[in-house]
Amino acid sequence: MTKPVLLIMAAGMGSRYGGLKQLDPVGENNQMIIDYSIYDARRAGFERVVFVIKREIEAGFKALVGDRVAREMEVSYVFQEKEDLPAGYAVPADRTKPWGTAQAVLAARHVVDGPFAVINADDYYGPEAYKEIFDYLCAHPDGDLYEYAMVGYLLRNTVTENGTVARGVCEETADNYLSRVTERTKIEKGEPPPVHRGRREDLDGAAGGDHRVHEPVGLQPELPGGGGGPLPRLPGQGPGGESAEGGVLPAQRGQPAAGRGQGPGEGAAQRGQVVRRDVPGGQGGGGGCHRGEDQGRPVSGQAVEGRVMARAEDFLGEVLSSFDLLAPVVGAVRFGQGHINDTFVVHTQPEDRCCRRFILQRMSPAAFKRPDQLMENIIGVTDYLGREIGRHGGDRSREALEVIRPRSGAPYYTDSQGGAWRVYPFVEETVCYQSAETPELFAASGRAFGRFQRLLQGYPAATLHETIPRFHDTEDRLSKLKAAVAEDKLGRVKECREEIDFMLSREADCSVALQALREGKLPLRVTHNDTKLNNVLMDEKTGEGVCIIDLDTVMPGLAINDFGDSIRFGANHCAEDERDLSKVSLDVDLFRVYTQAFLEGAEGSLTAQEVAYLPWGAKLMTLECGMRFLTDHLVGDEYFHISREGQNLDRCRTQCKLVKDMEDRWAELEAIVAPYGAHT
Repeated sequence: MTKPVLLIMAAGMGSRYGGLKQLDPVGENNQMIIDYSIYDARRAGFERVVFVIKREIEAGFKALVGDRVAREMEVSYVFQEKEDLPAGYAVPADRTKPWGTAQAVLAARHVVDGPFAVINADDYYGPEAYKEIFDYLCAHPDGDLYEYAMVGYLLRNTVTENGTVARGVCEETADNYLSRVTERTKIEKGEPPPVHRGRREDLDGAAGGDHRVHEPVGLQPELPGGGGGPLPRLPGQGPGGESAEGGVLPAQRGQPAAGRGQGPGEGAAQRGQVVRRDVPGGQGGGGGCHRGEDQGRPVSGQAVEGRVMARAEDFLGEVLSSFDLLAPVVGAVRFGQGHINDTFVVHTQPEDRCCRRFILQRMSPAAFKRPDQLMENIIGVTDYLGREIGRHGGDRSREALEVIRPRSGAPYYTDSQGGAWRVYPFVEETVCYQSAETPELFAASGRAFGRFQRLLQGYPAATLHETIPRFHDTEDRLSKLKAAVAEDKLGRVKECREEIDFMLSREADCSVALQALREGKLPLRVTHNDTKLNNVLMDEKTGEGVCIIDLDTVMPGLAINDFGDSIRFGANHCAEDERDLSKVSLDVDLFRVYTQAFLEGAEGSLTAQEVAYLPWGAKLMTLECGMRFLTDHLVGDEYFHISREGQNLDRCRTQCKLVKDMEDRWAELEAIVAPYGAHT
């Protein structure tokens, strides 16, 4: 059989880049990216290379690349020209550029008559990819059908620190044949939410934000077109494409594709098989502690309490027809990084304006067994916020979520399988950040959460349902830790005696806030209970917080806990599972920045006692989270996802270090909050 040929796409215009990337040096000795590709391909067994180029760069390309490669491999050239089209197609009058990849491959049909692999000249693939595809092509001759294959890459290995990427997310059958490729755009590297064994912490409820810029694991396909009216089944992210952790997730511009026989477009029957390889390259995010809590997440198509939940996409037509969105629905796609609820962004097309968007969510039946109580909380709080914002001259449509009721007038829609659905307007011209990259951004989130407290100070918190019982009951968390220590079912107590003793020695601390509540020193308030940065939508232009989202954990609680949770997350620069504890410390300057901003947003709505207890909020939220990590380690990592043995213990140790750092600097923390309490 003819040996496989390497076909390299090198005719790109570089219009976005501003030049010919394929010819720009990147290595210490002026190597181009294409040099690495050819070197790795030659080592894998390729002996012939075909370059697809433009005629305009022929001389320069041969001088810089081709002549050198010809010393080691057989070299051929083909030219991609816009006029080279299959019969029946014509070039539009205004077309100046060549067509895309398919036409470039078609251009090689006269010089390639056997198996071939296609790569881009300006992408790095790694030596494993060439070896994998070369061996596959040699071992799979064509039969009655042309055999096509590709090397897929895990998504997490293909993202970058320097912007967003577009990727084609592939789904495969049980026998490794490609079934579907879904284009996803504007993917940015970030920390994914943790996936737990039967449980998940991150109760997603995003209702806005520029997902195209700040969405690390949310995968947004291009908006499908179409006519008006609800769609019975709309494109979305289906099984096999929901996670960067499983399945084959190749990159559109980070994968070699392999073909046999003639190039695509020749009308031959074909089928494509996925070559499964976890090819290294890039970096991935890690799991951590998110502040929501639930009893498990139903994955679409899996059993939930004895019944199988169908894919959310199967109900979109039914659900959308049950809401009056005041304009025809033209598309709906999966949205955001949350993994608890099924979340979609719905696009409508009014006659008098551009596209209007909405957030549609199917609430998780495993996380929220009482959607009636959950929605009663949310509607009560958002309606109250809306009135207060209007009373203060604000923009209710941007500054508070608004629940859009179904046509029936009920708080939510119940589909034919019993799934509970809700709709919010999309808050436009906002950005959702995943981490506090600057003190200013951290401060902006503090002002937003402080304002949340101020606007809700008159709300009767005791009337809210406790959707997660004993969520911040630190005494109960300690009791659960003691029980885990006593049982020691895995024999792990001996390896973490120091951490256990650390927690037990602070038993009295666990009652400080709760006792103050019982004695009336701290009032019961409406609390968010998930005060991380990405639950604040920031205005694109001003950078200030516009709207608090993710209200699924709104419950009665203590304002100091919301404050403290933000400090635990934001005033420490290290990873939650950092092993080098010398790197873990409380940033007192950030504590000061957030305190000032939070109280500025609160505008005197907190009592003097609450202000004085703010350091306790930071300490107790950190101590409590450490207890939870340690308890989970002792019982076998049942709650928090781990990617390595002992990760929960490492997480516990970082929290202990933070607590100790707070204790050592307690006088500083009290001095920071003291002036604000004096003026309350």
